[in-house]
Amino acid sequence: MAFYTAYPQAFESPSKGVYTNYREPNVATSQCELLAGSATVESGESTTIPAGNYLLHRVVGQMPNAVIDGWNALSYYLARPDSPRPTQRCNFEKYISEVEAEIYISID
Repeated sequence: MAFYTAYPQAFESPSKGVYTNYREPNVATSQCELLAGSATVESGESTTIPAGNYLLHRVVGQMPNAVIDGWNALSYYLARPDSPRPTQRCNFEKYISEVEAEIYISID
């Protein structure tokens, strides 16, 4: 896991899944809003990924299993008492290729 200070313009990628507006403190079990798509979302919906501190977890493997496994690994990591605290402002997945993605978790 890497600590990353993010700036919105740094996240130019063809495909993302952005999770916002969490309804409960626990991101692993909370309902939230999901916007998925590419740089040009056909529905016209958009969201801004806020600048801030993010925990970055890179995954490689067959999609979507690699991303699902990545979220599970993050859940275990974030449950540790010495881990950073998620902010629940915005989390997102950035798809690099058919077999590589990055998961970003907003942290304090």
